[in-house]
Amino acid sequence: SFVGTSVNLNKLELTNGIVSCGGGILLSQSSIRMENGTVDCGGDIIMNKGKISLLRGAASGPSLLCGGNMTLTNSSELTVYSAPTNGTLPGYGALARVKGDMTISTSSWVYPYSHETNGGSVFFGVNKLTIGANSGFNANGRGFAGRSNPRKGYGPGGGEGFCGGGYGGTGGGNGGTAGGVTYGSSIGPMYSGSAAGEGGSAPGASGGGLVCIRAAADALVDGSILANGNNFIGAGGGSGGGVFLMCKKFSGTTGVLSAKGGDGKSASFGGGGGGRI
Repeated sequence: SFVGTSVNLNKLELTNGIVSCGGGILLSQSSIRMENGTVDCGGDIIMNKGKISLLRGAASGPSLLCGGNMTLTNSSELTVYSAPTNGTLPGYGALARVKGDMTISTSSWVYPYSHETNGGSVFFGVNKLTIGANSGFNANGRGFAGRSNPRKGYGPGGGEGFCGGGYGGTGGGNGGTAGGVTYGSSIGPMYSGSAAGEGGSAPGASGGGLVCIRAAADALVDGSILANGNNFIGAGGGSGGGVFLMCKKFSGTTGVLSAKGGDGKSASFGGGGGGRI
């Protein structure tokens, strides 16, 4: 616990811990790795070639609370794993809240992981969001996971056998077996994508995760927000995930928002259905 000061960290690893800082945190070519922990910073968080990895615990998820602005620059990475939710989906299993503006630039990325069997996901709350070119949020393949036994992938639209997972669109089928079904809301996507069925002896391909962001002000996206499903491992593809961005004004000239389903192995194996944006 660092109270009433600004902190320049080199490397910090904690389990079930709290980093509490009244001032700001500077991560310059340095890292924080926490399991079932909380980062609570009263000032700015500046990451310059820095890494923050927030892992879930057995029953609860991590939190990142920033009282100022948060900046990721020069190939910085923020990784957040969601815990399972206790109630009926959709629900949040991890929280990242920035009171000020969040800026992601110069090949920096945020990696949100939905829970692979439960579907609990990460919620991001910011004031203004700015994503520069070659940067952004990447939830590709970070949704519901595949499994080998039973042969149906995890998720409400899990594919069965060699079929693709479904979400915004149905998964591709295999012979007389239909692919994964559609689910969720088209105007408020709050779920991650479902996995494909078993591919021979291999688990099915994972679905895309959920990128859920509420910006109190504007969102400028010249980079990418990605929630694509994984391509086949042995047969079908995972479904696309969800992108849910709430803001006052959305703009950008080179930005990409994508929630594509993954490819099936061939025409005989189902591809993943598209996600929802």
